[in-house]
Amino acid sequence: NDYENFYINLESGIKTLEVRFNLDFIPRLIVVENFTLKNKTRSKYVRYPKIASDNIVGVVGRYFEGNYEYFGSSTLIKSYSNTSFVLSVAHTGRLSGENEYVCVVGESFTWYAYE
Repeated sequence: NDYENFYINLESGIKTLEVRFNLDFIPRLIVVENFTLKNKTRSKYVRYPKIASDNIVGVVGRYFEGNYEYFGSSTLIKSYSNTSFVLSVAHTGRLSGENEYVCVVGESFTWYAYE
């Protein structure tokens, strides 16, 4: 259900998703790979290849299907601990006329925690 509420559209501003876990250490670094958003009504995908907790600027998504150079959003890891991290996606001004992009459940991303 959390994934269904994690989307970006022209009006959504910033959305967050808390990923919960139970580690026996506090990570120094969290890395998220291949985070993917899909257009809700079409088969256009946007992939963020790698997001790291030490990058305070975030990562701009790139179409890997489509004709655009960039996607009007950025993602970053806002906070993390030994029990969770918060992934944030923000609309930054260009969605190429598309209406809504949603997290691809089940195959969206892989995350790693480094001690």
